[in-house]
Amino acid sequence: MAPAKIPTASISREKYIHYWHNALECSEGMKDAAAAERRHLTALNGIHCVIAAADALLVYTAGIRSRSRNHNDVFTLLSQHVDDPKRSQMLKHGLYVLQRKSEIEYSARRISPPEGHRLVKRVERFSHWVRDKIGQ
Repeated sequence: MAPAKIPTASISREKYIHYWHNALECSEGMKDAAAAERRHLTALNGIHCVIAAADALLVYTAGIRSRSRNHNDVFTLLSQHVDDPKRSQMLKHGLYVLQRKSEIEYSARRISPPEGHRLVKRVERFSHWVRDKIGQ
């Protein structure tokens, strides 16, 4: 049986910049929170940076946006629409961050300093790759 089709919506490629600006704001918030040692806020901003950066890249490259409720689906779409030798490695960085979303948002535990540091590094690697791909 063929995998289920991911619902998408067509969107003007020029609109990628709105998603990219959201990613930049979240990245700045992540860095500010990290400097203040507010690890939970650091992680939340990092997660939303990855989500917005992924949307920016998908809009830029394919002129579509995922309408799926599952954030992971945007990474499936990126794997189909982005042609880059680093694609697989960079998508793994983004997925690493995204797969911690529910745990970070809803669990009753604190994020350790090493865990926060790893997450920030992965966010930066993914967002820098997206920045290079969209020419920002």
